[in-house]
Amino acid sequence: MSNYEEDTYSMIFASLKHPIRRGILRILSNETESFSDLQRRFKIESSHLTYHLEGLGNLLHKTKDGKYALSSFGEAAVSMMEHVEEPPIDSLHLTFPSARRLRMLKPLTVILVCGLIVSLIFSGVLLFRYAEIDEAYNRLDRSYGELNGTYNELNRVYDELNRTYFSHMPRELGFQTITDGDYSDQGSPVYCIVDSPSSWVEIWSKLQSHVSVLIENGSWTVIPPHVDFSESIVIAVFMGGFATGGYSIEVKEIYDVGQSVVVKVEKTYPGKNCIVTMALTQPYHIVKIDKTDKPIIFEVSERIIDCP
Repeated sequence: MSNYEEDTYSMIFASLKHPIRRGILRILSNETESFSDLQRRFKIESSHLTYHLEGLGNLLHKTKDGKYALSSFGEAAVSMMEHVEEPPIDSLHLTFPSARRLRMLKPLTVILVCGLIVSLIFSGVLLFRYAEIDEAYNRLDRSYGELNGTYNELNRVYDELNRTYFSHMPRELGFQTITDGDYSDQGSPVYCIVDSPSSWVEIWSKLQSHVSVLIENGSWTVIPPHVDFSESIVIAVFMGGFATGGYSIEVKEIYDVGQSVVVKVEKTYPGKNCIVTMALTQPYHIVKIDKTDKPIIFEVSERIIDCP
């Protein structure tokens, strides 16, 4: 080893012994300093500062603007100080950061903190918006429940009104004509309900042109068309007797009006100017409908035929 190197190492070790010299090395490891700046920092007399600067020798050099800076030996001395002052923790395998590393970590720490703050603010805004949306959803859910209840109530009222309305609406009943004509033995107006075989035979026996007979033991027996009175009833209307033609009677419509059955009957009369035949007429109309237990009401209307 040359004498120069021995002198340099001796200077490094001698510098590391004195706290002021170590302090000068630490400061200059971060930035260049003038003599006055160093004096203000350490608050010592200029002669003492000059003594320490000269003691540092090859560890320092002056820049073009006259400030002190570390030489390569000075940087090696600072590195040696860091290793001595910041020994590794073997158990944890960690190293405490140096001042230079701390300075490098400051911007990253600021960025991380700012990011954390922004993240917290954003999360708070999201939570606030979520709370608002959740409350709006709950209000909508409550409104939907109320509307659904209202709808169900309206639907119930509608069904009730619907049943009530249709229960009072006339419902037309179909009927089947058994026979009609102008000649019978019934000389007065009759509107009757036939619901038994015996009554049916009695009504049918009044008809002159539609009587069916059989000879049994020398007597005549009336045989009307078959009607199953367990499923049907017969309605017979007779207009009465007239001395001329031109008269008629007809079952026009039959309605179930809820509490009863209405049979609409129309009588037709010839007008004054009508030419009619001179004959005895007894108009009638007999129909069959499905069996019903409701009372049957006859509504009779009259129509006069106008002849030119």
